[in-house]
Amino acid sequence: MTSTQIALLVIVVIAVVAVAAVLFLQNRTKKLRARFGPEYDRAVAESGNKFKAEAQLEKVEKRVSQYPLRPLAPADRDRFQQLWRAIQAKFVDDPAGAFVEADQLLGGRDVGSGLSADRFRQSRHGNFRGSRHGCPGVSSGA
Repeated sequence: MTSTQIALLVIVVIAVVAVAAVLFLQNRTKKLRARFGPEYDRAVAESGNKFKAEAQLEKVEKRVSQYPLRPLAPADRDRFQQLWRAIQAKFVDDPAGAFVEADQLLGGRDVGSGLSADRFRQSRHGNFRGSRHGCPGVSSGA
């Protein structure tokens, strides 16, 4: 091969690798946007860097995939949705009360998921102690 052919081959290989990298990154962004929704945009805005935010979201996705979660039974799901909607409806008139009720719903009961919110917090933050969610005035007991 001549040096011109070698240079042309190197340019083609670089172009193919560049196109593959762009397609990979676009697919990654599309997948993460679909998975995280508005949380994706918030993570990008907070980090100031799309690549850092995506790496962080991938870490979250990997960590959460290891939790022993299972789908709710239809009756449990319906009950949870009814309770959640009722709490949301109370939020405008009584935000503090709605917050406490939501915290109790999410933190004090297993709701059939196989991993309660308390166990989730402990697995995420070690032995979590003190007020939940870092909110003063909300005890850690459910």
